[in-house]
Amino acid sequence: LIEGIDPKIAAIACSVIFFGITLFLVLNESKVTDVLGKFLTPIILIILALITIFGILNPIGQPVASVIEGSQFSYGFINGYQTMDALASVLFGVIIVKGLEGKGVTDSKEQKVFLTGAGFIAALGLGLIYFSLIYLGAQISSIQNLSTAQTALMVAELTLGSSGKIAFGICVAAACLTTSVGLTALVSDWFSKLTNVSYKKVAIITCIFSAILAVAGLDYIISLAVPVLVILYPVTIVLIVLNIFGVENRNCFAFATIITLIISILEVLKVNLSFIPLSNLGFAWIIPAIIAFLIGKVIKN
Repeated sequence: LIEGIDPKIAAIACSVIFFGITLFLVLNESKVTDVLGKFLTPIILIILALITIFGILNPIGQPVASVIEGSQFSYGFINGYQTMDALASVLFGVIIVKGLEGKGVTDSKEQKVFLTGAGFIAALGLGLIYFSLIYLGAQISSIQNLSTAQTALMVAELTLGSSGKIAFGICVAAACLTTSVGLTALVSDWFSKLTNVSYKKVAIITCIFSAILAVAGLDYIISLAVPVLVILYPVTIVLIVLNIFGVENRNCFAFATIITLIISILEVLKVNLSFIPLSNLGFAWIIPAIIAFLIGKVIKN
């Protein structure tokens, strides 16, 4: 922050500017995919690539044994819900399809080719990014009591020097803007069709509400989001898996998603599910979802 400026005022100003840009892009739908693809994504990748390269060439620390209790895989997997990557991928599919249609690609088979290619590129890119961040984060694992945001900020500063904080801030802003634009556009489109409120009005309301909530701070937002993500993420994973394997039986979709939703809600409510396999790892929904899928397979549509 600029010296002398009250942090609260700075937070309000940043929030207004950020969601002002979001609103502008959302109201210009045809430009969304161009802005995301040509400008924001390259900025994110370049900054992360620089952090990774400098971190590998000049190790910033020595990894130490993890202090995480229980399964490290389940800890990382479940905390990964906070990235919202799976949720965003499902939602952004709508935005990408709209972008393709705007470019004249209207044939469903042709769209599938583009979406499949984009999916592989995204998976490869995200995989490289997260493995790099894991590697660099491990190098400063000897420093205790750092939050996720503090860890990422320290990695950026140790690899890129004093300019690391600025670079990291730009990277986070660009990454958040891609998510903000995509989700706001989707919400506006959905509710405008569901109600008589226009797309523009829904977008304005969404941005105003989001701007107010953003000022409350990251920790507060996470405290609100985590229970919702714990409920929605398993359902999203089930839907993605069923679609990947080309399942067409509606009962399979309905039974598997409903039972997954119920189990996830019970987990958030802290109901004892220890009798279900994998519940100790945070995956109590997996076996019930498989059983529900098989039941749906047996029952005719």
